Amino acid sequence: MIFGKSKEENFFDMFKVQAEYAKKAADKLDDLIMNYTDKETKCRVIEDLEHEADGQVQKIYAQLNTAFITPIDREDIFMLAKRFDQVTDTVDSAAQRFLMYNVLSITEEAKAFSHLIVKCCNLLIEVVTELKHFKKVNKIRDGIIKVNALEHDGDILYHNTVKALFQKEHDPLYVVKWKEMYRALEDVLDACEDSANTILGVVLKNS
Repeated sequence: MIFGKSKEENFFDMFKVQAEYAKKAADKLDDLIMNYTDKETKCRVIEDLEHEADGQVQKIYAQLNTAFITPIDREDIFMLAKRFDQVTDTVDSAAQRFLMYNVLSITEEAKAFSHLIVKCCNLLIEVVTELKHFKKVNKIRDGIIKVNALEHDGDILYHNTVKALFQKEHDPLYVVKWKEMYRALEDVLDACEDSANTILGVVLKNS
């Protein structure tokens, strides 16, 4: 199946809604980390966004199930919807860990991760917006390269931060807690990269 017109606006607009949920959740996570007060309320808002995002992916699956003609292959629609949903899922998972692990104060490294996450989610919005204009392969690829670069920055940040944890900290509980926190934050960047790479694969397949 190649990019067409009949259902293009529907599915691609639904993908954009998914990306917008991810961005909203990332912004709320950033607010939680940068202004570490009223944690339970802020985490509840992120959890609610994740539930709404789950509803959106189910709408896509329902539409996919009834569509006679699809703008791209059905398996690609399914995979894109799954990838975008995973971004919001990982944001929520990271946020809930601040409560689960009873994190009392925020590190500068957590703030650095948060900035990378917000940038990645903003880029995903841009890339998804261009997805329906699949002939603009170079523009889409440029956005994806930027997402990949941010994820690479996250890998380096994770490696250096965890290394410093084990070298400088003497409280084993603190080390384990923050190692898991940083892993959860890095998982969001991984999910963004997975989404971006899936987009590129679909675009190249159909261009």
